[in-house]
Amino acid sequence: MKIEGHLKALPTFETERLLLRKVTRHDLDDVFEFSSDPEVANRMTWEKNDSKEETLSNFLHPTMDGYKDGQSGVWAIVYKESEKSSVPAR
Repeated sequence: MKIEGHLKALPTFETERLLLRKVTRHDLDDVFEFSSDPEVANRMTWEKNDSKEETLSNFLHPTMDGYKDGQSGVWAIVYKESEKSSVPAR
């Protein structure tokens, strides 16, 4: 099986504290929170997001679309205690 087949079927992993799963639109607020922080963006490969629409169009939609054709392997990391999600650096 090619890597695309594995990425299309990206599994969910769960530990006592964490949930690793595909990114969804539900993650918009949490992803925007850190991607709009200049201190975070300064250390990353992307520019600071100035709006939720920018986060949605530049990250969430391409990531979610990438799952369909096996081009995305990005997991949301959900901290169960707070239910906040994070996404590893791209």
